[in-house]
Amino acid sequence: MLGADQRHYRAVAYPSPLGIKLFTPDAMKNHLLRLLLGTLCLALLMSDSAQAQATWKFSIVVAVDKQTADYYQKAYGKDITTIVKAQMATINANFNKPNTFKGIYNFQIDSIYVFDGPARDEVFRPHPKHAYAVVINGFSDNSVGGGWWGSYQTIYHSWKWDSFDGPFGPYATDGLTHEFAHARGAVDIYAMRVEGAKNPVNNTTFEPVSSIMNYPYGNIAWDEYTTNLLNSTADGPIVGEQWITKPFPNPIGIQAVDAQGKALEGVVVDIYPVEWFSLSVLPNSILRAATNNQGIYTFPANPYRPSTSGYPWNMRYCNFLIKATYNGTVVYKWMPVYEVQNAYFKNGENTVYNTVIEFPATTPNINLTRLNGTSFAVGSLIEASFTTSGMFDATNIFTLQVVDEFNNAFVIGSTQGNGGTTISGRTPGLNPAGKYKVRIGSSKPNGRSNDVPIILTPFPDNQLRVAVSRLNCTTGAILLYAGGGDGSPITFTAPGITRISPSSTTGIVEQGLLNDPKPISVSATQSGQTWTYVFDLATYCNNSTGSLIVSLPDYNCASGFFSFRTTGGDGSPIEFMAVGITGWTTNPNQFVDVALRTANDSQPFTLMARQSGKISNITWDLKAACGRAREAVSEAERPAGLSIQVLGNPVSDQLRVLVQEANGQPVQLRLLDVQGRVLESRTVQPAEQADEQQFSVGKFGPGLLLLQATSPRQTRMVKVVRQ
Repeated sequence: MLGADQRHYRAVAYPSPLGIKLFTPDAMKNHLLRLLLGTLCLALLMSDSAQAQATWKFSIVVAVDKQTADYYQKAYGKDITTIVKAQMATINANFNKPNTFKGIYNFQIDSIYVFDGPARDEVFRPHPKHAYAVVINGFSDNSVGGGWWGSYQTIYHSWKWDSFDGPFGPYATDGLTHEFAHARGAVDIYAMRVEGAKNPVNNTTFEPVSSIMNYPYGNIAWDEYTTNLLNSTADGPIVGEQWITKPFPNPIGIQAVDAQGKALEGVVVDIYPVEWFSLSVLPNSILRAATNNQGIYTFPANPYRPSTSGYPWNMRYCNFLIKATYNGTVVYKWMPVYEVQNAYFKNGENTVYNTVIEFPATTPNINLTRLNGTSFAVGSLIEASFTTSGMFDATNIFTLQVVDEFNNAFVIGSTQGNGGTTISGRTPGLNPAGKYKVRIGSSKPNGRSNDVPIILTPFPDNQLRVAVSRLNCTTGAILLYAGGGDGSPITFTAPGITRISPSSTTGIVEQGLLNDPKPISVSATQSGQTWTYVFDLATYCNNSTGSLIVSLPDYNCASGFFSFRTTGGDGSPIEFMAVGITGWTTNPNQFVDVALRTANDSQPFTLMARQSGKISNITWDLKAACGRAREAVSEAERPAGLSIQVLGNPVSDQLRVLVQEANGQPVQLRLLDVQGRVLESRTVQPAEQADEQQFSVGKFGPGLLLLQATSPRQTRMVKVVRQ
């Protein structure tokens, strides 16, 4: 039961069959007769199907331990060649069950010899003229472990003579069929199993699909995944890792829906990994994210981490337990690798795969039914009527939102309730004028209505108007906007806003007003004409609801500098997180890794903000923001200068990192966990060209770490896998 790549992975043995029964000489003869009948059945099968299917032929050399050969020749009354060929015929018949594979398997024995000496010498003996070697030993000398030795293309069939009818018995033959499936690219399905006692997340057991690669004894069942893998390798050589690391959909994601199939936005998902053969769920989530307005969260990279050396089948994880939380309801879902790769085999290379998580309750629905117009001037009143279905919490807040082309939502009105009504509010000081959308949002549960398009018209040239363009509800920083008029100087009056001069458009809302928000009358005067706008401070900041809204970030496409932006909230500290950019942190200013900035297949990010335990999010497309689409990035476009390179990744106890091109400037190195917590920090003065630094990481548990390097002019970040 060993890994099927070119390395030798000793694995947890699959469960033993119950009961021990020894053959009498007569019983052995009857068993041999059944094996010979299997040979006849195979011949008939191949003659009937040869015209419809190709034959996949593999040359086999078999080495039998002398004591084993002597014992069974006497017990069966047959020569060892007949006994071995009869067993191989049964193995072929197991592979050639009707309607399973696209070809007919023919593991053909071309040479059999008896050896007298250490079994390891035969296991490691080259066999250049044969595809595979099988070493059979019923009296093991324990010089080497049994199973599939991928590096030597050899199966060591070590099965004691007194165990479950010996090495030629039916259970042993089933086990040998399992090992030949390894030789053709199958993986251990049982390695994905989880015992409830070893699952600290929800204490449930995961039982994989029934398969000969899960439990082989008396269970010649070819599951869909194993069938797909073996059909993909057919009769060709298995070289490298592509047969197992390539067949993944792109992208891979999670979709949350209610019982009626409606997409759920804002579902928080925690991802807990399962390692091969561990029978356990790791206790710490390696990722926390939230679904977008289509109910989908897309992994920024393949979560199974294929092509990670040092792990069975060069794959870091084999299964995940997903914890999904929505309005206090928690749902769990397993995501074994075989379900994901089956989607690839079924639908092709460009498959989009989303594992579906269904919440039992029906999601309340909001339907925006009427607006008091389709075209509005800045500062004018919008009235929106809506209906609802389903149950909303009694403390739910409905908000009236104006949404720009970048999906920034500006709250202009709100009301508490759990049913349909009419909300009104004045359009914000948005510039430029043009196409926008109006929607209704809800807080408990988090939801939104359909979007209704509107047009915001510019100020008439001869009419003076004023509005609030932007407000930071935490700091009170405010920007006033005036348009139209005759071009002469404009003065403002705004009680409760401190400004340096009557003509200044910037100011600070007084703290008392922020603490106890009331409407503010903002007036603009030009050439004796005065226009007044009543700004609803409480509605804009949502201080009565505690609702926090994530806006599109400030981002520099050249340097990668990134800053989270939010509006609203309750004034308490805000934490920020975006998978691939930063774990949870109170620092809104970050840098996007150069690898993510320049990747052709970069996926949109989910930007999240957390305040008082409530999470808000928005989807941000970096490629669209920088106009990169899917075009390739030349080396000339990649930023030069400071670089950090992990020497050996994954790491165990020591993390070695090479700092290069610092140009003699001091560099701060910070080791972080995925939540953004600083595990270790140091400042180094590297040499002109390169400098090696080491961190002791043995005290940290397995999982993902982040290493950030910051010089006076640049910041770099790399991911480190602690195994």
